Amino acid sequence: MKLLTFVGTGSYKEVSYQWKSLEPIQTAFFAHALSTWLNPEEILVFLTQEAEKHPNWEEGLKGILQGYNITPVPISSGKSDAELWEVFDKMVSEIDAGSEVVIDVTHAFRSIPMLAFVAAAFMTRAKAIHIKHILYGAFEAQDSTGIAPVFDLTPFMTLLDWMNATDQFIQSGDSRRMASILKETNDAIYRNSIVSEGEGLPTKLSSLSGAMTDLSQALLTVRTDEIPKFASKLPQSLDLASKDTEKWVQPLDLLIEQIREKYAPFQRDDLESQRALVDWYVQNDHVIQAVTLAREWLVSWSCARLKVDHIKERLKVEACIKNVSQRNKRERESNNKEREDEYPSKWYDVIASERDFLDAWRFVRDLRNDVAHCGIRKNPDPSSAVYKKAQEIPERLSKLRTNF
Repeated sequence: MKLLTFVGTGSYKEVSYQWKSLEPIQTAFFAHALSTWLNPEEILVFLTQEAEKHPNWEEGLKGILQGYNITPVPISSGKSDAELWEVFDKMVSEIDAGSEVVIDVTHAFRSIPMLAFVAAAFMTRAKAIHIKHILYGAFEAQDSTGIAPVFDLTPFMTLLDWMNATDQFIQSGDSRRMASILKETNDAIYRNSIVSEGEGLPTKLSSLSGAMTDLSQALLTVRTDEIPKFASKLPQSLDLASKDTEKWVQPLDLLIEQIREKYAPFQRDDLESQRALVDWYVQNDHVIQAVTLAREWLVSWSCARLKVDHIKERLKVEACIKNVSQRNKRERESNNKEREDEYPSKWYDVIASERDFLDAWRFVRDLRNDVAHCGIRKNPDPSSAVYKKAQEIPERLSKLRTNF
């Protein structure tokens, strides 16, 4: 584990720092207390040119940390945009990929604490670094006995993760990233906690994460049998976890109502709900799912129109639709002779009378075939045309009544 710390030119006074249930450490330098508590493999001390010559370093922390593996890292003072980028580059370049890191921002200068947050967030993504803690020794918050608390700022770094996850949810309706952060948060709470479950640890965050993941996966794989089931269970999971989210996961707590509203239309298992789902796929740029479900929805609509079971009679209904929708009369008559025993003749007449349905079927069928074959066919549509055509699907489906 590596400890990143900063030394400035301020007037540092001794105080007893106490973190969790660890023994308080009397020192003027919070990095001293952290080194005692954590025993890091390496301590990276970031120093401006002024701090490097200051007694805080030369006569203070440098000697206190003798015996540890110390690496002084010179940085600029951050007085311009260019210097701030230089500091950022130094912090990022000094950490190896996959490292476990604790960052101490107690004595960081000017805007350096904010920069450390941004660098930490970047490194977790770009270099797979695990930020174990971002800590601040709060000298100014010491109590009447001279004990200064330690603030763990790490949860605030996850706000950046929540921003990305929220954006993904709002833009695509996919809540898997939120569910993943929720699970990570729950695991971290139990891993780092020093109290027992009976003293207020969350008990419903893990199950809520699972419920959100189940529904998102069902939506992304177009599992029409699972979507209503998972969508119906989610509100209860949200209710049961409300106290836990309010206490432990405030970013998610702010999104609870949006999550409810986003998935509420999919709790029923009927044609109207599935048509709304096609529209949702289009609005959230899930083009392949929209096209795939639209084609199947039209078959289910036909089953409802013919008043037959949409599973048992599906293949026969599809054969009827395909025959009716043939544009070439000779081919249609040929297919009819071959398939006349597969379905009742009256089906043909019913489907043939539904002009809006046939227009929608031909449109969706051609688009679905192009998408399903990944454009590996003669004269495939360009991607821009696929997107444009997908936008037309909801309007075409809306012309078909479902109250048979």
